[in-house]
Amino acid sequence: MAVILSAETMNRHAANSLLKTLEEPPSHSQLVLVSHQPALLPVTIRSRCQKLELAPRTGPETEAWVREQVQDSQVDAGLLLAIAGQAPLTACELAGDEGLTLRNRVLDDLAALDEKRQDAVALADQWNKLGVHAIHEWLYRLCTDFIRCRLLGPDAVANQDRGEQISHLTAHRSLRQLIDYYDRTVNNQYLLTGPYSPNSAVLLEDFILHWQGPGDRQL
Repeated sequence: MAVILSAETMNRHAANSLLKTLEEPPSHSQLVLVSHQPALLPVTIRSRCQKLELAPRTGPETEAWVREQVQDSQVDAGLLLAIAGQAPLTACELAGDEGLTLRNRVLDDLAALDEKRQDAVALADQWNKLGVHAIHEWLYRLCTDFIRCRLLGPDAVANQDRGEQISHLTAHRSLRQLIDYYDRTVNNQYLLTGPYSPNSAVLLEDFILHWQGPGDRQL
């Protein structure tokens, strides 16, 4: 039995090698592919696998477990779990020094762009140095919240402690724009984790320049 974690991050050569094994697996063998974003897996691999979705456990027991793991009885485990999509291990990671601190930095930088206090090229370089994957992970979470806020209001966002700022950032943007930001973030994540070697700073600059685009009050 073999377990492949984060299967969606395989490059093209690894995926092709795995495909050959899936087509002609050794007898009495089991392959388990673990993926948080199975849509990023090649269709040829997905079509040869049995899909098993594991729903996250929620409730007081899970929140208590998160508080125990981070060894802080005062931590807002419910907030961390909401931001992490109810993934307990990810919630524990967010409780670290760089978790919500980086989120706050991204939100403040987006606000600074709106207020013309930040330069696009300079910010892309700063974000790139902070870690392009971590920045894109937060952009993905925040863009999801931007859409929730636009459709359902600030009470629906996962980042409840920054709900007012999220509402302010989406106030002058249309749903079409917010979906475009989300799509760009997902596409950039795919480019960064796929069999490509993109310029990570250019991808960040692309997102920032579109964020700076003119507001659209339609939709």
